[in-house]
Amino acid sequence: MIPNRSIAPLLATLLLLLPQLALAKKVVCRPGAKPIVLQSADVSFSVSPCGAGLESVRLLNKQFELTKDRTPKVVPKWAANKWKPGALELVGTWDAKWDPFRDRLADLKVGTVELTVKEPGEATVTTTTIDDLGGYYDTDSRWGVVQQDGESVTLVWPDPKRVKSPIYLSKRYSLIAERTRSLSVDVAVWNVGSRAAKFKLRHIISTWSDPNQEDGGLFAMLAGPPNLKSAAFHIREETVHHDINALKDADPEERSAMGTPNWLATDSRYFILASLPGKGWGQNGSVRLHTLTNGVVEAIVTSQGEALAPATGGCAPGWYTSAWGGSSCAADFKLLGLKNAVDAPIDAAFFDKARLAAAGGDKAAVEAAIARVQKRQVKAWQSQIYAGPKRIDYLRDVGGSVDDAIDFGWFGVIGRPLLMIMRFAHDFTGSWPLAIIILTVLVKALLWPVMGKSMKSMRKMQLLKPELDAIKKRLTKEAKAKGLDKPDPQELNKETFALYKRHGANPLGGCLPMFLQMPVYIALYRTIYSSVELYNQPLFGWITDLTQKDPYYALPVLLGAVMFLQQKIMPNPGGDEAQRKMLMYFMPIMFSFMMMSLPSGLTLYILVNTVLSIVQNLWLRREEKQTVAA
Repeated sequence: MIPNRSIAPLLATLLLLLPQLALAKKVVCRPGAKPIVLQSADVSFSVSPCGAGLESVRLLNKQFELTKDRTPKVVPKWAANKWKPGALELVGTWDAKWDPFRDRLADLKVGTVELTVKEPGEATVTTTTIDDLGGYYDTDSRWGVVQQDGESVTLVWPDPKRVKSPIYLSKRYSLIAERTRSLSVDVAVWNVGSRAAKFKLRHIISTWSDPNQEDGGLFAMLAGPPNLKSAAFHIREETVHHDINALKDADPEERSAMGTPNWLATDSRYFILASLPGKGWGQNGSVRLHTLTNGVVEAIVTSQGEALAPATGGCAPGWYTSAWGGSSCAADFKLLGLKNAVDAPIDAAFFDKARLAAAGGDKAAVEAAIARVQKRQVKAWQSQIYAGPKRIDYLRDVGGSVDDAIDFGWFGVIGRPLLMIMRFAHDFTGSWPLAIIILTVLVKALLWPVMGKSMKSMRKMQLLKPELDAIKKRLTKEAKAKGLDKPDPQELNKETFALYKRHGANPLGGCLPMFLQMPVYIALYRTIYSSVELYNQPLFGWITDLTQKDPYYALPVLLGAVMFLQQKIMPNPGGDEAQRKMLMYFMPIMFSFMMMSLPSGLTLYILVNTVLSIVQNLWLRREEKQTVAA
């Protein structure tokens, strides 16, 4: 039993600690907090009341359904459902503090912020003052849900039913009828206190990359790491895009910019979570990308500095007045005939019109309502979010140059038309494998003259090889007669080029055409590699997904065999015979090995292209024989 003389000091200590204890009741949001679901025909969006981000974005299109369990080892059991078979989940985080599309106040200054906290079911009301809301975000991330229906949801922080604060952050998500993979987002900061407020709005998109994930293998230089998480933004006609590995080494100026971007995003190879800042954001914000050691990747946009005057005499939103009293802006808007959102700016001309329309005793009421509306203190922002596949037509429909998020590499000017052709071929045939074959054939036909010239030049060089060997043998013999180990290089080059000139052969004729066609082949490669249209689309038999590797490696082995045949029949323009034989065996083996871990759609493209090269070689040989016979 505690002695009576010690009770008084103990009670005094508890009273001093009450404000801190109230704030220290850290809320565990997951698992447990029930999200609010907004569902369109294509996407199910789950809005979290803890942080007001999206805790889940599931694609309802059957093309994107997961067929295998892909749960990373580090994910807790209660969150593993995100990676189970079924509708594809685009949110790769599970802790509420990393939900994408979060908004919070930054650099807030309202003198000292006073909060009155009343916990549900408790009789006590605790008032505390703090210097900054940053710590309060960490201890109480609960937002109050003040409105919801099947089309929209509005949340407010801090929860106005529990906390009386001089400043609030409200956020409304709404479905967009004509854009079934997008949501409109309206954010507002309300000053309902008696002091001026200064702050910035910070909008954050997060994703997570498994630290144990492989980095992409031998083809990472050309195609980018497969499904490695990235962050990006687009500003002043330039896209800044870094995957998690690049972000670790990027300098601050390489991953940030001053100004408000057209869009910012986190993405993977086939899917993207993007925000497009709209009205209210201005041009003087900032944007940055960064990654954390736990694998979280983030894209962050921060507004320019904002200021709100004291709200004395102004109206307040209904969710505040219903809990704490005061004049409701919704009631004043109704009286004035305003149908705008209560955080929208109102043209002064409208107030003049309302005054003229008021009659008799209503004039005083109208004047009072006008005064309260004019004194309300609110700053609003509008934006749009997109969550879905990186299909170029979907992204173009969103606007804001979001289609630049599809990375075609350096040769995007070639890659985009190639993608259009492939999609047209699919619309015509109904088959993505056939579309890849048709695209490869068309590109090969376009480059047929260039490749034909290259092969003819190589063939001509091959026919001159015996004469070239004879020149080398003669000059070597002459050099030895003079007591030298090898012929004079200048003399050898002189006679070699004289031989080429007599026969009209160009030593660069075999290399230059191949060099000129490389941009087309790389662009074609990147087009197929980054096409979400191929996701979960079957090739044949056991290959059920063109974006995944052949599980039994039959296609890569077949490619190796065809490449060996190609090397065997290709003209030999000269050089060391032992080296040529080594390449004849080494190249097919190397390509087969690389293709074992790359998408089967790419392997199909390279296989078809190799077969067409063999056909072209045989065709040119046939033409050559007919010319000789004539």
